[in-house]
Amino acid sequence: ADLIAIGIMDAWKSGLMDSTPIDLTNAPLGTHSHGAVWTGDRMIVVGGMLQDNSFTNAVSSYDPNPNDGSSPKWTSIALPTNFTFTPRSEPLTIWTGKEVFIWGGFTGTATTKTWLFDGALYNPTTNTWVQVKKPSNTSGLNWNFSQQTAVDKGPHQTAVWTGSVAIVFGGVEKDTGLPLGGIFDPSKISDSISRGWSRMAVLPPVEYTLDKVAVPYYAPQQGHVAAWTGESMIVWGGYNSKSGAGSGLNSGAVYNPATDTWKKMTTVGAPLGRTLHQAVWTGERYIVISGGGVGSSTEITSTGGLYDPATDTWTSFKSELMAERKGHKAVWNGEEILIIGGITNRSATYLGEVFAFNPATLQYRILRGSVNPITRSSASIVWTGSSALVWGGFASGATNGNVYSVRKSGAQYYP
Repeated sequence: ADLIAIGIMDAWKSGLMDSTPIDLTNAPLGTHSHGAVWTGDRMIVVGGMLQDNSFTNAVSSYDPNPNDGSSPKWTSIALPTNFTFTPRSEPLTIWTGKEVFIWGGFTGTATTKTWLFDGALYNPTTNTWVQVKKPSNTSGLNWNFSQQTAVDKGPHQTAVWTGSVAIVFGGVEKDTGLPLGGIFDPSKISDSISRGWSRMAVLPPVEYTLDKVAVPYYAPQQGHVAAWTGESMIVWGGYNSKSGAGSGLNSGAVYNPATDTWKKMTTVGAPLGRTLHQAVWTGERYIVISGGGVGSSTEITSTGGLYDPATDTWTSFKSELMAERKGHKAVWNGEEILIIGGITNRSATYLGEVFAFNPATLQYRILRGSVNPITRSSASIVWTGSSALVWGGFASGATNGNVYSVRKSGAQYYP
């Protein structure tokens, strides 16, 4: 045991990392663009797209360390019988401390997308489901969204958990032109009027330019990334419904639910405008990792930025080690940001390496393991407290007539 411990420490000090493949016994079908969340003792995987481009509503759990001492195992979770849980891609998934909150995403066909404004609460302890309906007009939330089949016109909502409620934001209401946003309280879901939803201010004071004319108010932000700081929600990047997806924003705002107010973020020193990026909250900073354009092959070099909400300042950085990418996933482990996979259009290459970014030094390092990582984009990554679980995704390689191959695989990484 001492020799093993010494070996692990030596590998860690030298920048190495080891990994073990996720056991595939009883594993679900391979998916990409699914949701995943860590509950404290297992990973819950929700929905996604299958190899044949169809959508799935399958929900599964993966326990890497069962209490009975048995091998890691997958368990298929029975779907609700009292309401229809629609198959979906890109569902938002949040662990509330008691339930998995699942919201939104889209369904349809390979060429037509229908955005969803519903979801569910799943309790893994009682193995029970509760339906989460779209906010009703009587709750003061008039969520009427004009469906768009183009991916660059979808709401691409985000959700953060404050410790007691979820803040859902993104997209535009078709009648008023206002951003969509609402606060969901799972403890009040039985209220037939509000369905657990309440209003929030939806006009952050973010200026943007349209046809060289400054517009004083925020255009509904889509393709952004949100993070919860413990007091506020930070929303940055993406694109607005006026400029189109090809024009990434380098603006954002901070929403305080206690005062129901927004504060504009400075753009001085901010990274280049982008979407399809990743961002995490470290406890002190909001950190943007890479990204790219939407609807074009425009690439952003591997740049990023650290935002300090206390001083409203940015610190930008650039990496020569990690290639720019989109479709990557990132998670904070308490010391570093772990980044997995993605694709770079510059070389049309799918990526599989695991990188770690240290916000204290602004440096990346490659976490080299004993096996070559499998390339994957649009996978999922969750942090267990001591390791990172990666599942699914897709990469190049024709399978069953498709131009890409969906990954029915994953790994547990020990940084």
